[in-house]
Amino acid sequence: MRVGACGVCRTDLRIWAGTHPAIKRLPHILGHEVAGEVVELVPPGRFVFTYGFVTGQPIPPGGSRVTIRLEPRGAGTQLLLTHEFADPGVRDEHVQGWRYQLAVFGNVVADLANVDAADLVDAWFRAWTEPDTEVRTRELAKIAAPEVRVCDRFSLLEGTEDLSPHIAAAPHGSAGILPISYAYVELMGGDGLLRAT
Repeated sequence: MRVGACGVCRTDLRIWAGTHPAIKRLPHILGHEVAGEVVELVPPGRFVFTYGFVTGQPIPPGGSRVTIRLEPRGAGTQLLLTHEFADPGVRDEHVQGWRYQLAVFGNVVADLANVDAADLVDAWFRAWTEPDTEVRTRELAKIAAPEVRVCDRFSLLEGTEDLSPHIAAAPHGSAGILPISYAYVELMGGDGLLRAT
């Protein structure tokens, strides 16, 4: 794959929409066209491409090299990005841009990984109000790992076998706390609780 040029970026779109803080009116020449070529692709963990600007400033096409590596890390994957430059000053101009792009990428991945988080939170709190032991145990098995650990000011539990009876006893041991907490959770819902935390 060879990319001759790519001329639209987020800054361009903000200028066009009139929301860029420094450039409020058109006409304005948009674009800082980048050009590059994929020079190495080793699935699934290595992607290397050249990077530069069509105008030649501050880097000519092919004037720098970007390497993206994906490496296993615990239960996840770590993305390592290296952008090689001949000029340290030009390198420093790109640091914040890459930080931004990696943050956007991280948010996309986190959103995909947590797409069902609000439903899981709702199910967790429904289990806390379920009076039937069998139903509660079944519901907990759907949302909690068997080795779940709960350690807070009121409990030290290991596994769902400890958790279910603990939940059953909660209304008796904290009669004033549980209804208030539950009311807040019900009002916010799982999605609201995620946003609040």
